[in-house]
Amino acid sequence: MGTMIERLRASKEVWWQENKAIGKQAGRAWAHDRAEYGELVAVARIDIGLDCYQYDELAAALGEGLGGEDVARALGVVRADLDKEPFMIGFIEAAKEVFEEVEHKL
Repeated sequence: MGTMIERLRASKEVWWQENKAIGKQAGRAWAHDRAEYGELVAVARIDIGLDCYQYDELAAALGEGLGGEDVARALGVVRADLDKEPFMIGFIEAAKEVFEEVEHKL
């Protein structure tokens, strides 16, 4: 049983890092190519906490009443990615980084 737990724990870490990296790439692309100023500010203000799922906050940042497909379309991502916490965290982190890079130039 211990070997299985170790293997799954290692696999979970790889899965987490891969999905976070995909999220960061998508967040940076969205911030560069699609985001409007107000959207980028709203996403940059999302507080990323431990074990916190940010889908509702992302939806609110992009507009009221958006469903999952609408949010995915607005972000330029696949709907299934929005269900992955590491993707969401990476996306938000990257959008924050982009905003911090350009905020003083706006």
